Amino acid sequence: MNSDASPHAEELIALCDRLLDGSLTTEERLRIETLVLEDEATRRLYVEYLQLHAHLQQQSARLSEAPLASVMSSLAPAPAKPRPTQWRFPRGLWKVAAAFVLGLGVAGASWFTLHRSASIAVLQEVEGARWESSTLPTEPGSPLPAGYLRLAEGLARLRFQDGAEVTLEGPAELEIIHRQLCRLHRGSLVAHVPDSAKG
Repeated sequence: MNSDASPHAEELIALCDRLLDGSLTTEERLRIETLVLEDEATRRLYVEYLQLHAHLQQQSARLSEAPLASVMSSLAPAPAKPRPTQWRFPRGLWKVAAAFVLGLGVAGASWFTLHRSASIAVLQEVEGARWESSTLPTEPGSPLPAGYLRLAEGLARLRFQDGAEVTLEGPAELEIIHRQLCRLHRGSLVAHVPDSAKG
């Protein structure tokens, strides 16, 4: 993740942290939208940061179910033989230990935060789209957690993790709630729901 390219990297990351822990205010949400809409590098950083957060949560959930000894043995290199007079902690193991501690910290997040911020759908493609103050990324290919998409005009196609596809026609406002639920507050959409997504 290259934060150097964005002139607002520190501010955006601080706001994203507040978004992910559920403490973001309405004014701060609008500030994120302004930063993301005004600068391509900041927009890219926003998407990369949310992807990284979702990936760490998925990995921490997987690691938290395994015994500590098996996790460490699968990640750590074979222990080096200590010298007769001095033993040093293997250099590569520092990175493994740091990553493991980070994973444990993320695993401590609440169930609600994990499921609210994880990717629910992907914005597949847009056509002639002009966005209003959406709380979600609007770049094609972006993963979408829970939040609002507000399309002023044009078309946008979303694909949910379970295979359902939704084509939104602006002006429209769609709230993504979880993997099997979204709510259209205004406008129109066409949905294709395969058998695997029904429920």
